[in-house]
Amino acid sequence: CFHDCSLSEIKLPDSVTTIGDSCFEGCDNLLEVTLPKALKRIREYTFSGCSNLKKINIPDGLLSIDDYAFEECFFLKNILLPNSVTEIGIEAFAGTGLEKIILPENLEGIGQGAFYNCLYLKNVHVQNDVSLSGVFSRFQGIGVGPGDDYYSIPAGINIIKKVIEEEGFEVIKIN
Repeated sequence: CFHDCSLSEIKLPDSVTTIGDSCFEGCDNLLEVTLPKALKRIREYTFSGCSNLKKINIPDGLLSIDDYAFEECFFLKNILLPNSVTEIGIEAFAGTGLEKIILPENLEGIGQGAFYNCLYLKNVHVQNDVSLSGVFSRFQGIGVGPGDDYYSIPAGINIIKKVIEEEGFEVIKIN
């Protein structure tokens, strides 16, 4: 596809329904991406190693973000995941610059290390009880300490609260 390209901006037309694995992998100059509205899946390694990627729109209707999709996108600080997303793959956002993540309402699965080594991730909001054993081990490698991080959980979601406490997170804010 465009592996290791020198493009700085990509706007895919809405007629595109599929993007192949590793399509933009290693495109170091890529800063901004506009994805098509019909896209249902961001495949493995699609934007992996796009170290300067700063802005990407995730279309409503996207269902899954596959393994390593945004791995090592160091300058990706913010991403808005639509509630349609049900799956986040293995190390999908590992090593990114994410500072905040709101897990989608319809999320059913998070792959191992999905947010591994996200050193700036300080705010995680859980909107539902995803009922995953060890869900917060998916955030290993982030800085955890009093006053630094908080995990926002709606009232009544006791399983997630229990998992957070078992994983040893020190600061918990319950809405």
